Amino acid sequence: MARTISAAEVRVRFGDALRRVTERGETTIVERSGKPVAVELSIEEYDGMRNGKQTKDWRDLVARTQERFGREWGDRPLSDIDRLIEDGHEVRYEQIHSGLL
Repeated sequence: MARTISAAEVRVRFGDALRRVTERGETTIVERSGKPVAVELSIEEYDGMRNGKQTKDWRDLVARTQERFGREWGDRPLSDIDRLIEDGHEVRYEQIHSGLL
């Protein structure tokens, strides 16, 4: 999810905003008077959009997010997305069949 920041805050904290984009891969929406007017994103994302190579597969987005967390979290293990989805399905199935929903 993109972070939202005011144009005034971007002016004051440009270095922080740039680090969020370049080091963390975050996307930032810049607002003026409460309305979105610009987006800060990595050059890779920009190039991908310009070349029509936007990431459309959610699994690719998950993999990119896991890579980013891997860089930020170091050796701490990450959850397996397929297992998380399967666990969620099992919980939902149990809730439906036990009359909770």
